Amino acid sequence: MVNTTFSGMKVEGEWSEVVETSREVSKVLEENGFEDEIDDWNYWRPRENEDYKRDMIDKTAEVSCTSKNRLEEMDKKPSKEVKNGFKKVKKAVEEESDPKERSEELKKGVKKFYLSADTVARKMVRNFEKFVFKNVISKTNPQYFDSKVISAHLNKKNALKNKIKGKKNNKYVMEININDTEIQEKIMEKIDRCQNAAG
Repeated sequence: MVNTTFSGMKVEGEWSEVVETSREVSKVLEENGFEDEIDDWNYWRPRENEDYKRDMIDKTAEVSCTSKNRLEEMDKKPSKEVKNGFKKVKKAVEEESDPKERSEELKKGVKKFYLSADTVARKMVRNFEKFVFKNVISKTNPQYFDSKVISAHLNKKNALKNKIKGKKNNKYVMEININDTEIQEKIMEKIDRCQNAAG
């Protein structure tokens, strides 16, 4: 069941209901020109064949960690970039070329060194963040997603209460907030139509 809240919308029910609602949200966002802005959301949102504990915790850790830099996005190895950077610095120092050209080569070489060091540091930080999230934060907090376009929280209904009582829980709660109120209204209208058709 989907209801409007002060900050957006809230769906409560079986896993399939959470999956369907998040899928409808994606469709409306894509129909209104947000395709490029919701790649991360489409990666994170729940799927039918996924498991809350196994898949959603992993995906939340992934999207919440320190972002990749340009070198990582291009899928280049830091060690290779260090070698390229060293060659450029060496060339700038040893060759008797135009001072302006030497300065440019030196800048490019130093930039490659810096980018490589930044890449290694980011990977170390991300690994630490993932470890903390999976082993500490995820134990007591809902899974979440946050971007400029959309934010969401997903949790098992009465998770702590059921855990204390030792009850098995197959009900979920997901709260979604779209930063564009006009788009959010369109999403609610579409979901209402789907619910009325089904009911």
